[in-house]
Amino acid sequence: MNVGITRKLLIAVLLLGAKTLAFLESKAFDMLIKVAVVLAIGYALVLNRLPIEQWYKRVQQDIRVFVWYKTLPNDYFQKLEQESNRIYAEYLESIRPKPPVRMSDIPFPAISAKSHIIIDVPTNTVLSSKDANLPLPPASTAKLATALASLKIYKLDEEITIPQFCTQVDGTKAELVQGQKFYLGDLLKALLVYSAGDAGCTLSIGKVSYADFIGLMNQVATEAGLTNAKFTNPIGLDDADGENLASAEDLAKLGIFAVKNDFIKEAVRLKEFDLRDLDGKYSKKLTNTNKLLAEIPESVGIKTGTTTGAGEVLIYEYAKDKTDLIFVVMGSRDRFADVKQSLDWVLNSYEWEN
Repeated sequence: MNVGITRKLLIAVLLLGAKTLAFLESKAFDMLIKVAVVLAIGYALVLNRLPIEQWYKRVQQDIRVFVWYKTLPNDYFQKLEQESNRIYAEYLESIRPKPPVRMSDIPFPAISAKSHIIIDVPTNTVLSSKDANLPLPPASTAKLATALASLKIYKLDEEITIPQFCTQVDGTKAELVQGQKFYLGDLLKALLVYSAGDAGCTLSIGKVSYADFIGLMNQVATEAGLTNAKFTNPIGLDDADGENLASAEDLAKLGIFAVKNDFIKEAVRLKEFDLRDLDGKYSKKLTNTNKLLAEIPESVGIKTGTTTGAGEVLIYEYAKDKTDLIFVVMGSRDRFADVKQSLDWVLNSYEWEN
């Protein structure tokens, strides 16, 4: 009995399979599949109606843009670029600093300097000058070139050892001792704040030959646009041949170029600096040789210099609001008085746009 039922079920399954295969091969099944596909596409279109509409609108917009583009004259984009350049040039002109305006006929003071120059830094306008292109001994203002040359070959945290030779140089010294070790950054501050010649000497022979270092100093002069300058030593001493020279205009350019370096800009405005060696056995408080830092709050600093041949020399920067001035006096008998008188004259003679 059970065997008969099993046979019947097997026959029924086989018949059902045969009918199913016949249906799958029939036109009715094909139609059913097509209907299902159409329904699926329709359902997808309904679900995505909004994105499709947006796409259609973009296509329409692109078509309109293309049609508009085809109607443009051949030189349209050339003229558009010219107009854009004109508008941009007008914008640059509108934000460009304006030179100060002379508001008074006050005569320039009778200062002691052999040569001088006063420059409005933002506009590079010369407000006053006398023999500004005359080459004269620069004294220790040359140490700005020493600092810039040093930054070409050293890292600020590099350790430098003091050689015996440099402890015996002429001029202002920080009384460094042979064998002491300092970070480069600290020796640069000693050079720029205190005008330490022993620091400058050390920097000049610590990594390259002395001659190569002097070459780097004169390379700096070229980069800064100096035209009448020649540096022959890293300290600014008068040389026997009288060839260590620069003009007031050169020193103004050198000062402006130097303070573009953030380290130098911060160093030259320090009123004092505690110099310490790496062993902690040496410590010396160094006071800035530029006393105008203490007398005029708006002083940025820069560099002093004094030798027998140069007399007194000073590169000085004053900055307040839109006023940014560089003063250089060379061959002076009283550099600080000369600059203060010159500063008073400028502030009473010129006005700056607010």
